[in-house]
Amino acid sequence: YYPAYAGLAGEDLDVVLHVGDYIYEYDPSASAVRAHTTPEAPGLDQLRTLTDYRNRHAQYKTDPSLQAAHAAFPWIVTWDDHEVENNYASDIDEVDDTGSRKQDPATFLAQRAAAYQAYWEHMPIRATYTVGSPDFLIYRRFDYGDLTRFNVLDTRQHRTDQPCGAPADFGPVACGTSNASGTLTGATQESWLGEGLTSSPATWNVLA
Repeated sequence: YYPAYAGLAGEDLDVVLHVGDYIYEYDPSASAVRAHTTPEAPGLDQLRTLTDYRNRHAQYKTDPSLQAAHAAFPWIVTWDDHEVENNYASDIDEVDDTGSRKQDPATFLAQRAAAYQAYWEHMPIRATYTVGSPDFLIYRRFDYGDLTRFNVLDTRQHRTDQPCGAPADFGPVACGTSNASGTLTGATQESWLGEGLTSSPATWNVLA
């Protein structure tokens, strides 16, 4: 709800940490908070192409409250799922997709590449990206002297899928408690995080 950004712009802050769902990928809807742009393939209720994702980011950036919040402070950003598609995990499409919405990993990675490129083009992020790639290394850290270390994580691109494949990805508790091999970060990012925590000179260590 965009009035929250107007309130944010009026605060006295050093930095904003935005941890995802910056955009939503759904089709236009009369019941939606925002009258979304129409994608190139309406009816799928998700974006697919680079043009789709560019248009959606551009639309969100027209909001005066969001503009004011960006103008007032530096932002440190990372994504969650809706910057690509609801509940995606690594190269795995949304569990509830059926018919023309359901994609195999190769097709989904093409969609992910479009989403990642648009994110890189539109968001205040200093990270190296290869145009057209479905891979984008965005986990990184920021030190504010010896006071705070911000470890900014990516918990979508490198994760295992939500266990059990339940509708809406909400399954019985046992699906999680028995899932000892599951990961949110992947092994490489987890190792990077561990090293950053153990070597940190900061009083406060923050996970974004």
